[in-house]
Amino acid sequence: MMSQFDLSIRRTRDVWSSLVCLAVGILFTLGSIQYGDVRGGVPSAGLFPFIGGLMLMGLSVLHLIILFRRKAENTRQKFFPQPYSARNIALVLISLFAYQTVLKYAGFLVVTCAFMMFLLKAVKAVKWITAVCWAVTTAGLSYLLFEVWLQVQLPSGILWRWADGILK
Repeated sequence: MMSQFDLSIRRTRDVWSSLVCLAVGILFTLGSIQYGDVRGGVPSAGLFPFIGGLMLMGLSVLHLIILFRRKAENTRQKFFPQPYSARNIALVLISLFAYQTVLKYAGFLVVTCAFMMFLLKAVKAVKWITAVCWAVTTAGLSYLLFEVWLQVQLPSGILWRWADGILK
């Protein structure tokens, strides 16, 4: 059984982490103001940090409100509540490192599809058809959002350069 002292330490840690996130959100918001948010009808460099800072501040304040409204719990929770939590965290971190390492060589669409399929099969353990559908959908919508709508140049990779050379 968890003592009142343990609960107060846990609540204190939660409050401090929320306050730190609130401070980071304030710094992001204030720092992004110097870059501006919209110039000439076009989003500028400060828009996304500004929105991110506002979101972080809002979520931090919401977490603080929830913390102070919640009654003390008397049950002790494990650090990793699920049996495979530590394995899943390691898989996600390793796959994120692999994603950013392979991205410039294999290209955005191929690597994003492979990354999503790996996460859905290894971490979530969904059926193959579900993993393929979600991976293709995620990669395709991300490509449309960044490459087409926002006109951000994504890494094309060897496959696209090869296909582009054949088609020309």
